[in-house]
Amino acid sequence: MSKKVIISIVSAVLVALMGGLGWYFLKDFNPRKTVSVDGDGAKVKVEVEELGFYEKDDYISGKVYRPVLDEKKFPVVVYCHPLAADRSAGDDLCRLFASKGWVAYAFDFRGGNKTSQSKGLETTGMNVETEAADIAAVLKGLKKVHYVQSGKIFLVGEGFGGYAALLAAQKVSVKGIALVGADLHRADESKQLYPRVKDIPTVVDKGYIVLGKGFYKASRDFDPLKKASKVSEPVLVVHGTSDEVTSYDYAAKLAQMLPDGSLVPLDGAPHKLAGAARKTAGAEVCNFISDKL
Repeated sequence: MSKKVIISIVSAVLVALMGGLGWYFLKDFNPRKTVSVDGDGAKVKVEVEELGFYEKDDYISGKVYRPVLDEKKFPVVVYCHPLAADRSAGDDLCRLFASKGWVAYAFDFRGGNKTSQSKGLETTGMNVETEAADIAAVLKGLKKVHYVQSGKIFLVGEGFGGYAALLAAQKVSVKGIALVGADLHRADESKQLYPRVKDIPTVVDKGYIVLGKGFYKASRDFDPLKKASKVSEPVLVVHGTSDEVTSYDYAAKLAQMLPDGSLVPLDGAPHKLAGAARKTAGAEVCNFISDKL
């Protein structure tokens, strides 16, 4: 067989493989769509599309909400979801942020839930440190996007996502952080459940999610109250006064200890916010971001 024939065969095989790979990556592709959301007195058109980032061999899957406006660059609000949830938990908030003329971005933490579309970790390998690393990777990727104002990026962390955002803030720089019902109690919980590291089981089945030993080990090492002084960014703490997971008193103490912290109590609201309490939380976060821009 001549060299020319061999080259032709190899070329044909490569073309076929590339076609197959292209289909593989596109078969679950969520095309761009335009939705209308309520703005300040008018409907705002928002483009919603997939946007993911590779970090070494791992992949972080996310969705971007971009207002259809004349601006070429936008402030960005990054939503960090609660434990055992995924990016869809912040769809309402992301639409709200986009209605204000900001780009919103929600992503799945690696190993954050069985429904996560991000790749690289199982739920048993996820912990506050891996989530903080995911946030750092997302910020790194977003700063390279042409319509992003890299100096105006905010983090909004809900539940465990808020806990991770506080840790990430010690390693990355953002314009501000909003904590919505954040899981600030995780260090205390880990020590109460397992007084010694060797007491932590290899796998902990919570029913709604299966966690690994590293989850509790990393949590016991990060106490927000002890690290509060290291968070130089402005931080808004929005917390229900009837939160049954992380007490309101803990949240109030954190807000007081932060160098630039502020507190918004949600009277009678539980840990999982819904209805009027969630709308109030969203409005307070928007006011916080507007004030810092």
